[in-house]
This record gives sequence, structure tokens and C-alpha cells, in this order.
Amino acid sequence: MDAGELLRRYAIGERNFSGVNFSRLHLEEVDLCGVNLNGAELTGTHLNDVNLSYANLSNVSLQRVTLLGANFEGANLSNARLDGAEAEYANFKAANLSHANLSGRFQGVDFSYADLSNIYMDHGWIEEANISYANLSNITTYQSTLDKVNLRGANLSNAFFSDGTRLRKANLIGANLTGMDIGELLTDCIYDTETIIDEKTRYLSIPGIGIFEIFEQAIFIGSGENLNSASLENTDLSDLDLSEADLSYANLKGTNLSNSSLFQANLEGADLEKANFTGADLEGANLNNAYLYNAIFDSTVMPDGSIRDDD
Repeated sequence: MDAGELLRRYAIGERNFSGVNFSRLHLEEVDLCGVNLNGAELTGTHLNDVNLSYANLSNVSLQRVTLLGANFEGANLSNARLDGAEAEYANFKAANLSHANLSGRFQGVDFSYADLSNIYMDHGWIEEANISYANLSNITTYQSTLDKVNLRGANLSNAFFSDGTRLRKANLIGANLTGMDIGELLTDCIYDTETIIDEKTRYLSIPGIGIFEIFEQAIFIGSGENLNSASLENTDLSDLDLSEADLSYANLKGTNLSNSSLFQANLEGADLEKANFTGADLEGANLNNAYLYNAIFDSTVMPDGSIRDDD
């Protein structure tokens, strides 16, 4: 079936296209919300800026597809094959991707609140993605990279990361890591007191070298902590207690600090460009020489105790 026929039939109310072969189809900026493509063949398709929210894409072959800006919010992609997929800034928020093959490349993608349980990744790449509050329990990855991903509040219980998989600069605040099996230290990842981890997961044995605490090269986020010169750009640090923390000369460009307590925190010389201070408490904080270009202040308690509301 070609693109024209699909769109004509969808326009008159038809929604069931299960099992149809759409290989190498090119669609752009079209609305297919709620369509049923269960078991369809979509290998090599281009679905840039296509709206497939709440669609049924279970058991679909999406191998080697291009998904620039595509919307899959709330869609069912369980058991789908996305190996070789190229997705940039696509939206998979609250989608069901359980048992899917994600051995593709995902840049700036939104997987927040998605069901990613039991997914499989082999030489996959996920970078700068929002995976907060998602279910990643029992996932299996080989030789894959998860770089600068937001896993805040995510469930990573019993996740398996092979020795060749890299989890770097991830936000693990409030994440559940119980039973997680990982072959390397959590380098430059951030965590806090709400991060759940069992003793077995906490320690990593490297043959011929020794036993290490898995957070040895990670950054603990909390009140009174020394975070001087820390690189926390574009990080979600909202709703946290960072009172009296030393964030001097830290890179907080684009960081979300909304509703956080920064009472008497030291932010001297920090890069706060485009940082979000909505509802934050900065009373008594040191902002000397901080770079505040385009920082957001809305119902923010300032160092002198005044309330700042920028229009």
C-alpha cells in the first residue's frame, strides 16, 4: 500500500491496517493518531514529524526507520523491532515498548513514563534522552551506550548491562537500581539518598584489579555537599534539598532547579544561564559573579528574602 492510499483511507475513518506492508514508505507531518498497524511491515520507512500517538504498533518491524520528531506518545510498540532505527527528538512518552528491540540510535528522545521493561539492545545508542520515571526492569544490553540520559525515578531493577555497555553522566536521582548487573563504574552519574540500591549491586568486582563501590566515580547530590566546579548542565535537579551546598563555579547552564531549596548555597561564579529557578528558595545564597543570563525567576525567593517574578 502506498502513502496516498493509506492517507485517503485514514481520512474517511478507516483505522485498521494491521499486517500491511508499508516498507520504504515516506510520510512527513501527517496525523495517524490511533491507527492500528499491529504486525505491519515498516522497514526502511521515513516517518518524520508523523503523529502516531496512541497507535497500535505492536509486533511491527521498524528496522532502519527514520523518526525525526515523530510522536508515539501513549502508543503500543510492544515486541516492535527498532534495530537500526534513527530517532531524533521523537516522543515516546508513556508508550509501551516492552520486549522491543531498541538496537538503534536515539538522540534527544522522550521516553519518560514509558514501559521499557524487557527491551533488548545490542550496539544501541541513547544520548541526551529523557527516560525519567520509566520502567526499565529486566532490560538486556550489549555493547551499548547510554550517555547523558535522565533516569530520574526510573525502575532499573534487574537490568543487565554487559561489560561493554556504558552508562555515563546519567541522572539516577530516585532511581531503583536493585538487582542491576553492570560491568563498570557509574562514571559522572548523579544520585541521592532516594536512589535505591542493594548491597550486591553496590559493589563491582573487576577481575585482576579489585572490588570497587559502584558510585566511586559518581556525584552525590544533597544538602551541604561539595559540588564545586561540578558539570551539571541541563540536569533535572528540581524539588531537591541543596541547602548549604557548595555549587561555586559549577556548570548549571539550562539546569532545572525549580522548587528546590538552595538556602545559603554557594553559587559564586556558577554558570546559571537559562537555569530554571521557578519556586526555588535562594534565601541567603551567594550569587556573586554568577552568570545569570536568561535564567528563569518565577515565585523565586531571592538571597535577600524578596520574591522575584519575571514576566
